[in-house]
Amino acid sequence: MNGVEDVIMEEKGCFPVRFADDILVLSNSKEQLEKVKENLQEFLKPRGLTLNEGKTMLKTIEEGVNFLGYNVKEYPTAAKAG
Repeated sequence: MNGVEDVIMEEKGCFPVRFADDILVLSNSKEQLEKVKENLQEFLKPRGLTLNEGKTMLKTIEEGVNFLGYNVKEYPTAAKAG
């Protein structure tokens, strides 16, 4: 899996978080994530590997995602009392 981070970061604004074979990709748009997914599939193919479609998902930060026991999500901030 060495080099997978470079494939992800080819798409500007995308950042990988990796632990062993688990990867979380952070991005500003689903379009970027779709491109990263395509690039990852191409990276894995000659290595005889594929993405696990049952675990692969594209979500916004508002929807959030659980990753290795952590919930990664943007929560709304409470309005400050005046």
